[in-house]
Amino acid sequence: MRNLRIKNIGPISHIDMEVNSVNMIIGPQSSGKSTIAKILSFCLWLEKDIIAHQDKEYVDAVFVQEQLLDYHKIDNYLNEGAFIDYQGEYITFRFSSVNDFSVEFTEKFSESVVGKVAYIPAERNLAAIPNVSSLALPKYYVRDYLFDWFNFHSKFEEKNKVSILDLGVSYYYDDERKSDIVRLDNGKELKIDEVSSGLQSLIPLMVSLQYVTKWVFEHKEDISFDKNSVLSKALMRALSPDIDSEHLKEALALPKMVAQLQETLKLIIDNELSGELKPEFQNISKLNERIERPHYVSLVIEEPEQNLFPKTQVTLVYELLKMLTRKDDILLMTTHSPYTLYALNNCILGYKVKDVIDDDEKEKLLSRDSWIDGDRVSIWQMSEQGTLKSLKDSPAGLIGKHYFNDVMKETLDEYHIMIDYLEL
Repeated sequence: MRNLRIKNIGPISHIDMEVNSVNMIIGPQSSGKSTIAKILSFCLWLEKDIIAHQDKEYVDAVFVQEQLLDYHKIDNYLNEGAFIDYQGEYITFRFSSVNDFSVEFTEKFSESVVGKVAYIPAERNLAAIPNVSSLALPKYYVRDYLFDWFNFHSKFEEKNKVSILDLGVSYYYDDERKSDIVRLDNGKELKIDEVSSGLQSLIPLMVSLQYVTKWVFEHKEDISFDKNSVLSKALMRALSPDIDSEHLKEALALPKMVAQLQETLKLIIDNELSGELKPEFQNISKLNERIERPHYVSLVIEEPEQNLFPKTQVTLVYELLKMLTRKDDILLMTTHSPYTLYALNNCILGYKVKDVIDDDEKEKLLSRDSWIDGDRVSIWQMSEQGTLKSLKDSPAGLIGKHYFNDVMKETLDEYHIMIDYLEL
């Protein structure tokens, strides 16, 4: 279990949250939901990055400034007494300023495995803008999301098109036309910038999720030059634990050394497959298995309901829960929608009654394949004072009183005051 504490950053005065398997945060605009999402995303990514490096010494003040504050555009959010404390499975990260932070390994670091971290911002519908790849964007989370989109959307050609929930709509990339194609339920095909705003938001989300929760676990992910260098450095250090950083850097600057390392690794794997792995290579083989490919996924999604009809919002939540197939998977959502909240509540309730509900009744329920143990779900409400309150406060562990009910009551109270004056 992971824990995140934040103080005096943006609108947040103090929050202390245990990061569960599934997490939802509701609250007014500008109350701090996105700030929490960005900071948690950074902490999860930092944990993954350190595991991949098998090293933490590279995390310096410049790194924190660029990767946390600049990348997530929160530099101007730091108030007096700003503080972040992340207690992860494999690392801890504490931050007060770029000159006052610490990163430490936990006792479990030697068992650490790499995960896939995906931050899917509310601005994902920018992927539908024609020629968006030609726009000059500063280096921050939106640009990286778009770059990721450009890298993986072409993997979904017509033969492995992505179905978009139960809407009768599918997406594929046409390499000949260099276009993102949306096939409607009547067979008509449109470019992604020609479809509704809801689909322009939903399609990048669903294709991203298909890639990070399924494709990367079923295929060998493309390894960039930077990722290959990180992997090589970690394995080189494991092969030669006494090598200092300067000599390691020099060695990896030589293509011959990198090629030799890859050849050594290939021999290790070949030996392992033949059952002849030598004892001195067992640790390096295990390390390669732990850091070469992801073992779980961490999803941070802003406003999954964006521009969607209420029924589609509900279906989307059910589909998101079905994608969490690995025991260490994590999902955090920020939302303004009562429908996503009620859909998640249904999944908690369904799990509680799964052993007693009639089979015929169960078959009628859209949520039946998405039921989840309520102990794995946390739901919070942001206050205007910048604090968090758990909404799972009913005796049954379901969602209790919350903002959405308050707004509905206020709206209906106004209606009932005025309706009596209506002249029929």
